[in-house]
Amino acid sequence: MQRAWTIQLIGLLAVILLLAFTFPHFAQRLPERIASHAQQRLHEQGMSWASVQAKDRNVVIRGSTPHTSEQQQAVQTLQSLWYVQNVENATLPHIVEPYTMHIQWDGNTLSLNGYVSNDDTKAALAGQIKSAFGHAAELAEVQTGAGAPKGWETIIGNTLLAQIKPLKTASIRMTDQAVNFSGKASTTREIEALKKALEPLQAQGYDISLNMVALDNAAIVCQQEFNRLLTQENIVFSSGGSSIDSKSDTLLQALADAAIFCAHSTILISGHTDDVGSEETNLKLSEQRAKAVKGWLFNQGGVPLERLKTAGKGSSEPLVNNDTEANRAKNRRIEFIVEGI
Repeated sequence: MQRAWTIQLIGLLAVILLLAFTFPHFAQRLPERIASHAQQRLHEQGMSWASVQAKDRNVVIRGSTPHTSEQQQAVQTLQSLWYVQNVENATLPHIVEPYTMHIQWDGNTLSLNGYVSNDDTKAALAGQIKSAFGHAAELAEVQTGAGAPKGWETIIGNTLLAQIKPLKTASIRMTDQAVNFSGKASTTREIEALKKALEPLQAQGYDISLNMVALDNAAIVCQQEFNRLLTQENIVFSSGGSSIDSKSDTLLQALADAAIFCAHSTILISGHTDDVGSEETNLKLSEQRAKAVKGWLFNQGGVPLERLKTAGKGSSEPLVNNDTEANRAKNRRIEFIVEGI
C-alpha cells in the first residue's frame, strides 16, 4: 500500500514539474498564436492590408486602407473573437497621390470616378446629387482616401455639379488643384455664365481650363477650324489624279476631328483646280478629288456620310490670278464649307 502511494506521489510531482517547465513557454507562445489566428481571419475576409500584434489577449491592428468602413469592419471582426480581450486601432488612412475625380454628364446620366475624404462625405455627396438631379448617380467608382486639396468636396458638390445640370454634355477631370472642364452648352451665354461661376475657384488656388462649345456657335467654330487647317496646309493628290497622298492623313484626321464640333451641320467639300487644261477636264478632276476627300472622312475619319456633300468647281473660282506656278498651286485646293452659317 505504501509502495502504491509512493508511486502516485512521484507521478504527481512529475506532472507538476512538467507544467512548471511548459507553462512559461505556452504563455510566451499564446500572444503569437492569437495574433496569427486573428490576422488570418482578417485576410480571409479580404483585408490583406491588416497586420495584428498581440500582448497577452490584447491586440493592436495596423495597416493602411483608403476605406474607413474597412477599418471599422476589421476592428469589429477582432472584437468578436472570444479569445481577444481588447483591440487597439492603429490603422492609417491611405494617402492618395495624385488626388483625382472625373465627373461625366451626358444630359441624362451622371457618373463620378475618383476620391473623397471619407464615407460620410460620400454619403453627403450622394444626397446632394439626388436632391439636385432627382435621381441617384453612379458612385460605385468613388473611393475614400486622405490627401484631398482644400475645399475639394465643397467645390464638387456646390460648384461643379450645380453648373453641369443645364449643359448638354460635360466632362470634368480634376487632378489635385487642376480642373479641366469640357463639354457642350446650348448657348454662348451659358458658357459665359459658367466662366463667371468658376472664377472663385481660381482664388482658392485651383487652375481652371475651360473647353466648351456652344451649339448656337458650333458651325462658326467648325468653319474657323477648317479654314485654319486648310490655310496652313493643302491636301496633296497624285499629279493630275484624285488619289490622296498618305502624307495628308494627319491633316485629314484633324479635319475629321474638327467636324465633331458641329455634329449637326452639313459640310460641303469643294474641289478647285488651276486653269491648265480644258474646263471639262478640270471640272471632272475637281469633282473626283472632292469625292476622294469625302470617302477618306467617312471611311477613316468616321464622319457620317449624310453630313458630307461634294462639289467640283474646276477653275471657275480662283483665289488669285493663274499667272505664275506659285499662284496656280494656291488655286489647286480643297475647301470645307459649313452650311447654314
